[in-house]
Amino acid sequence: MRRLTRSIVVFAIALTAMTLLGVAASSAGAAGGYPPTTTTSTIGPTSASGGASYIVGDHFTFQICGFLPDSNVSDTWNSAPEGTILIDPNGCLTVTIVIFDPHVTIDGGALIAANWGDNTFFASGTGANGAGRTYTYVVDIVQPSSGSGSTAAGSTSSLAFTGLDVALMSGAGLALIAVGLLLVLGSRRRRSDPGTPAGT
Repeated sequence: MRRLTRSIVVFAIALTAMTLLGVAASSAGAAGGYPPTTTTSTIGPTSASGGASYIVGDHFTFQICGFLPDSNVSDTWNSAPEGTILIDPNGCLTVTIVIFDPHVTIDGGALIAANWGDNTFFASGTGANGAGRTYTYVVDIVQPSSGSGSTAAGSTSSLAFTGLDVALMSGAGLALIAVGLLLVLGSRRRRSDPGTPAGT
């Protein structure tokens, strides 16, 4: 009877540990925000605009087509010049932005200061017909509220689990596995000990 009870306990511990480790692994993948979502649109005769709300940790990519192929467009972030971006052979501008606290990176560049709330990415170049083309994308960075588990519209990642949560859950799972191994080893020692009375 004791052996059966011990086996059930060890099985329950192992099952709980595997569940915790699985949740931790899936949470870690979600927190990275990969793969980033891509939205594509073709700008109108002269200009177009778009935007969405995001939270810290989000990665997103937008693609704007209708520019002169292989040309360069000038881009700004909150009116500050950020350089130029090369238009691809299909006439599309592709931009990837990562949200920090509150900073951003554009296409893997250096950190750029941002504001909680609305921020404006602006691109200006030449259209396929030779006329001027502009595109404005408003990035609303939602400030985290204490104890809130919700995410903003347009979010591509979840902050419900932080790195600390994943580490704690992984540690708990490993600890449970270790306890189960100790129980198994202890049981085998007692069975192999000739001085142990029968029936214990």
